[in-house]
Amino acid sequence: MEDFKQMKEVMYTAEKNRIDGLDALKTIAAALVIFLHCSYQSDAGSHLRFIELTGVPIFFCISGYFFSDIKNGAKEKVYVKKIIMLFFEGIVVYSIYNGARIFLRNDGLPDGIGIKECLQYLIKLIIFNVPGVAYNHLWYLLALLYVFAIVNIVWKYNRTIILNNKLLIAVITVLLTCNCILGTYSKLILGFELDTFFSRNWLFDGLPFYLIGILYKQCRKNENGGSKTSVWAVLLLLCAGIIENELIINYQISNYGDCLIITPFLVWMFLKLFSERSCGRKCRLAKIGRENSSDIYIYHPLVLAAVQKFEKFGGGGKYFVSKEYCHAFIGSMCFWRNICIQFM
Repeated sequence: MEDFKQMKEVMYTAEKNRIDGLDALKTIAAALVIFLHCSYQSDAGSHLRFIELTGVPIFFCISGYFFSDIKNGAKEKVYVKKIIMLFFEGIVVYSIYNGARIFLRNDGLPDGIGIKECLQYLIKLIIFNVPGVAYNHLWYLLALLYVFAIVNIVWKYNRTIILNNKLLIAVITVLLTCNCILGTYSKLILGFELDTFFSRNWLFDGLPFYLIGILYKQCRKNENGGSKTSVWAVLLLLCAGIIENELIINYQISNYGDCLIITPFLVWMFLKLFSERSCGRKCRLAKIGRENSSDIYIYHPLVLAAVQKFEKFGGGGKYFVSKEYCHAFIGSMCFWRNICIQFM
């Protein structure tokens, strides 16, 4: 009963502090994550992959943006409990799903499962947030838990560290540089490619983008740029992203990591665009982001798997909706909305 009362208080506080634009951005971020996990119908769409890579970073940044609200409401225990419940819910669901697949295919259990393999699994799970028994996208929830715990400890020990914008910028720069070196540009810089979990984890992916959310909120009151500046800045950053994307494709610099050089700048500008404008409480995008973004993120692989099976059963073999059209739709929707706001 006490937990229920606390949850209601947290929901009430969250409702007061909600920003409709960021709720809408969560919906778009969930869509970008979905695009990452399904195939293109042509090679043309791969040139927009740098936009998809902003999906998970946007989620981390929005969580970081509301860190101070959670602290001021003194409801971090309920927040942590919610993340833990979502993570174990995902682990249970996907463990059952994968077990059912093995049973139906009569594949049997993989060979060589022993103490050594179990220890390796635990090390990957604890250090690199790799949920081996489930889909790897659940790493985000465990990483978010780690990041919140670390920032919370630092806040309680010496909150001036979190409030020091110059220090935050330095930490973010170092961590994201390590992300690029161990991830996207590992082949170019190190001479070989590393597994994605070396860069996709709480330290080099979750923490810097969470801190970007905190940094943006602290800088927001000092920003005087208008709507036109934000829109044109995003357009320029998109051009820079296209150039970086083309260099990676044409020169085969590396397989994609989870972060490009342009990624944090794009995420910052998306935060600026959507946090400074209200789309209204009844906006469909905001409502989906507010009520369903977590479920979309956790369960979208099941939907994609079902669609893929249905298409194969029907003799298709390709997705019904081209990712290129999806990108065009979401891109035009976002920018048209922001451009219209300038002249209203």
